[in-house]
Amino acid sequence: LDSSVTRPLIQFILSDVLARNNVYLYGGAGTGKTYTANTLKKVLGWEVITVNCNQFTSQLELMGGQTIDGYQEGKVIRAFANLNPDGSPMNKGCILLLDELPKIDPNTAGILNSALASVGEYDGDGLATTIQNGKGDIMKRGECFIMATGNSLLNTKDAEYEANFKQDLSLQDRFVGSTYKVVVDQRFEWEGILKERW
Repeated sequence: LDSSVTRPLIQFILSDVLARNNVYLYGGAGTGKTYTANTLKKVLGWEVITVNCNQFTSQLELMGGQTIDGYQEGKVIRAFANLNPDGSPMNKGCILLLDELPKIDPNTAGILNSALASVGEYDGDGLATTIQNGKGDIMKRGECFIMATGNSLLNTKDAEYEANFKQDLSLQDRFVGSTYKVVVDQRFEWEGILKERW
């Protein structure tokens, strides 16, 4: 296996993918949180849909809704149901990357809760759970893995982390057991990234 795959963090996250756990990675800028999502993309062969979270992230961007150009499907729905931008099905699974999750407005974060809660569940008959999009259509879950990143733990204030909102505890609960601190791995940085490029 490639050295990027054998790193303990990647192995932990791959086990979370199998268990359908949501993962939250936190650590300083440049520690490789987003790079980790791209590593998973290569390993799994899945697509990545990124939501850049901030105070302006809207329900329309997440769940979909009507625009002046017609209905626009939300990124969370597309990832959950494995849909391409044109609405056609993806050939593979999808990683939903909620980048800088602590920066999202707490009211908007509440919208994410249903997707975060149901991505790993099955109904009483053993069928994958569903979710409603902005039109009220029922969307069946495909192969979906949700990963979020941030510079600090959820539900904590950090003076060095601008626009950090204190999130609802229910959002934090969606990542219980799968929250990992990411630090710079100098050996991997040299052997797995820099040396490979140069």
